[in-house]
Amino acid sequence: MDSRSSELATRLDSFLRSLPERSDPRLLAWTDESGFGDPRLAILIGCIGQDLTIPATVRLVRDLRERLGQSLLEPWKARQEDFDKACRLPWLSAWPHLDSLSGWISAVGDLLREHPDPSLWSRDWEDPRDFVRTLALRVPWMGRKSTDRVKGWRLARWLVRGEGLPAPLWPTIDRTRLKLPSPVLSTPLGWFHRLPPAWETRTPRERQEWTDSVIMELRPEDPASAWVPLETILRRGRADSLCAELLGGCDRCPLRPDCKQG
Repeated sequence: MDSRSSELATRLDSFLRSLPERSDPRLLAWTDESGFGDPRLAILIGCIGQDLTIPATVRLVRDLRERLGQSLLEPWKARQEDFDKACRLPWLSAWPHLDSLSGWISAVGDLLREHPDPSLWSRDWEDPRDFVRTLALRVPWMGRKSTDRVKGWRLARWLVRGEGLPAPLWPTIDRTRLKLPSPVLSTPLGWFHRLPPAWETRTPRERQEWTDSVIMELRPEDPASAWVPLETILRRGRADSLCAELLGGCDRCPLRPDCKQG
């Protein structure tokens, strides 16, 4: 890592340590009042919650569970016509993906039918990268056309780290294998003018290599732990700037000198 990147990692570390612990708000879509949920449902949410707010996704899952019951995770057990009818939710009439919903649920069901026991997933996919690769190939919207595969890596983060679960599904050592997709770091850093020169001309692989170098400097044993606090920076520049709210004001921010709002 060059000196500029190393200095950035140091300041980012100070910023991340200053933030209070927060869970990923997306967990609300597949967990209950206990804070825990079914990892199979997490995969489904990663697929069907496209272009929906978190409250809308919560409502979608609730309505589908009421209509389909266990068939939501085992769609092969339902009659196709009943299944398609149950997915035609009137309040989603303007949602551009409504016609795809039953097909998306069926695609996830095909994967879950082959891998029904989450406790065995770490055996089925010993490396989280293999899990993400399978999601990209088998589950619509999980990275098939994206080199970054942000949704797939977010899902892997939940399950490998045990977010929204009583315990992680993978051994602790596998946290070191989790990727923080480059947009998770590069998007907020755009606010601070701290991306490397000629960032836009770099290949996806080069961007990921640089991202890995910074994040491994920050969190070598658990790189994905930086994901949720990094996303708070995305609110910078808005009237309700979340990072300023969490830190108690911009004057307390280690990144203020580079912020567009500083």
